[in-house]
Amino acid sequence: MFFAIRPVSVETVLQPIINDAKARAAENGIRFVAGAIDPAIIVGADTGRLPAAFQNIIDNALGYTLPGGSIDIRVGREGDRAVVTVSDTGIGIPEKEKDKIFNKFFRAYNAQKLIATGNGLGLYISKMIVAGHRGDISFQSKEGEGTMFTIVLPLAESAPTSSV
Repeated sequence: MFFAIRPVSVETVLQPIINDAKARAAENGIRFVAGAIDPAIIVGADTGRLPAAFQNIIDNALGYTLPGGSIDIRVGREGDRAVVTVSDTGIGIPEKEKDKIFNKFFRAYNAQKLIATGNGLGLYISKMIVAGHRGDISFQSKEGEGTMFTIVLPLAESAPTSSV
C-alpha cells in the first residue's frame, strides 16, 4: 500500500471528525469532550488515509458507549511524536479477547450483543494505516468500564516523505 506522506496539522485531520462525532454523541446522550488541539503539532500524513484511522477509533467509541457515558479525545506531544488518545466509558474489551482486537473481521463477544453494527475491519484498518505512517496504535481496556486507544505518530520533522 502506497502512502503519500506530507506535513499536516493533526488539528486539520481531526477537527472535521470531531465536529461530526460531537453531533452524533449529543444525539445519543453521550458526553463528548475534545481538548484543544495545538495546530503546531504537525505529522507526516497521507491526508487521504490517516483520517480513516481516527474515524474508525472514534466510531467505535460512539458505537460502544451507552447513553449517559462519555468520550474524551486528547492530542499532545511527547518528544518527537504526536500522541492522540480516545477514551470512552463504553462496554470495554474482554480480557480473553484483547489479543485478537486488531485481527481482520474480529468483533468481541460483548460487541456482538449490541445493536452496534460493524464487520470487524475498523481496528484492523486503523492499525494498517497507522503502521503505514510509521506510528503505533495501542489500547487499554477493562470490560464494563471502557477503553482508551492511543495513536502515536512521528512529528513531521522525523516522518518519512513517503512510504510503501
